[in-house]
Formats: sequence, C-alpha cells, structure tokens
Amino acid sequence: GSVEPSLVAELINATQQNSDQLPLLQHALSRMWSLAAARDPHSPHIGWDDAGQVGGFAGALDQHAETILEQVLGGMGPQGAVLVEALFMAITERRTGSGGGQDVRRPQLLSRLAESCNLGTDWQALVPIVAAYSAPGVCFLQHGQDLDGSSVIDLSHEALMRQWKRLSKWVDAETRRR
Repeated sequence: GSVEPSLVAELINATQQNSDQLPLLQHALSRMWSLAAARDPHSPHIGWDDAGQVGGFAGALDQHAETILEQVLGGMGPQGAVLVEALFMAITERRTGSGGGQDVRRPQLLSRLAESCNLGTDWQALVPIVAAYSAPGVCFLQHGQDLDGSSVIDLSHEALMRQWKRLSKWVDAETRRR
C-alpha cells in the first residue's frame, strides 16, 4: 500500500502541534487504511479523499466515536444515551490542582460500573456499549479476553477524553458539578 506524499507531509505537520499525536495518527491512519483497502485490497492507496472521509487527522477519533454512539443508540434506544454517558463518566476523571486539570482513566469492574450507572447488579445492560466501543477496528475501550462482571473496563488512551468532543463536554460538566 501507499500514502499520497502530500498527505504524508500534512500528517507530519499536524502531529507536531498536538499532544495526542501518536494515538490520533494511529487512529486516523487505521481508518483511512480501512477505506483504501476496501476500495483496492491488492494495492491500497490512502489519499486526500480518505482523510476527508474519516474527519482528517484532528477529527477522525471524534467522528468515529460519534458513529459508534449512533450505532449504540440505534440498538438501545433513548436509555442507551444515559448509560453511555454514565459508563464513560465512571471510567474518566479530571483531577484538579494548582497546574489545572489533568484527564485520567479510572478503570472499573463491569459489575461496579453497573452500580455506578444505577443498574444494580445488571452489568449485562452495559455489554452492548462496551462491546461496541471495544470492537476490532474501534478499540476505544479495553476489557481483557472475556466480557463479564469481573472484567476491568478501561479507556484505551486518555486521548479519547480530549479528542472526543462529547466526552470532553461530559468531563467538563462533571468537573463543574463537583
């Protein structure tokens, strides 16, 4: 496979200005590669159209997270929106201090997440969300080999907290409420 040379230069320039450069670059290239490989499996070529389709370097992660959210909500209905927000808020935190806020991951047992989401012991209600956000090619969440009540659910990288605009807003709102 190959990448349009002018796109390579643009991606390199874009990474220099972003603290989440490696996770963003990896995610954007992975999404672009999937498009190019679907179009021509024998000789994929990533071009500007692929970059535009995935939201570019800066928007690929946000766009993908929103797409997954739409899929989850399509399968779960309105209750899904409340559960997605509650789940992500339970595994994220903004620590405040003298130097400002720092976004950090807070891994949690799936059974504990069910309690945090006001589901009691019904952790199975969160499985469609975790499965969607940890699916191959998505990998926003990680959970180990099995997915059950004893699985530890975690963000794959803090970059998701900063780059997924909706999650960033949720974290901001939670920080203000505290």
